[in-house]
Amino acid sequence: MKYLNVFTFLCATSTASNRRKSLETTQCNRSYQKKYVEVRADTFVKTDIKIKHNRPDLIVIDKRKKEILIVEVGITSGDNLQQVETEKLRKYDLVGNELSQIYGFKLL
Repeated sequence: MKYLNVFTFLCATSTASNRRKSLETTQCNRSYQKKYVEVRADTFVKTDIKIKHNRPDLIVIDKRKKEILIVEVGITSGDNLQQVETEKLRKYDLVGNELSQIYGFKLL
């Protein structure tokens, strides 16, 4: 649900003509930036090295707290939760470390 809220927020920052359309047909901004916070949704992360999995669902960069949060949504049953969580952590570990080095911020 939080992903949808962020997606809706990014859509609200789009042009006025896009706001009138439904979420299914709207071309939304993929990023939002204010003075201290940057939110990226479903965008590639530009890194110095080639990374296979470099497009997490959400990246939140808090410049005031100097923290980076990567959000990857996974839908699974309770039986597979631990396995999916481990796969997602491993999948985006490298891109998280690269972002941490680029910005010099702590990865959450």
